[in-house]
Amino acid sequence: MYEIKYLNKFAKSLGKMVAKDMGFSHSQLTNYITVGNIKHLIKQYCSTNKYGQLLIDEEQTSQVCSEILDWLIGVDLAKMAADDKLDCYWDDKINQMVFKYKEKNHGKKV
Repeated sequence: MYEIKYLNKFAKSLGKMVAKDMGFSHSQLTNYITVGNIKHLIKQYCSTNKYGQLLIDEEQTSQVCSEILDWLIGVDLAKMAADDKLDCYWDDKINQMVFKYKEKNHGKKV
């Protein structure tokens, strides 16, 4: 277990690391998720000691990183769908959302 002394700094570092490792720009990171959101995710997975200090281990940190990545991907997919770059629909057969790049000519032969 590790003690988080500076939550704000830890949240910023985690967000930057996830964004960089997964190919998101700093601009995308700051537009898609706030430091406050990341701090909330960290607090969800942390435990506290009897003095109220936040404690986190490697597995919990990994879960927070996963949540940050899910958030970034979700916002990116929603943005592409809103920009009419993706088709987005619910597929009852597989019971999940499906995202597909739109064909440039909407299936018409040129």
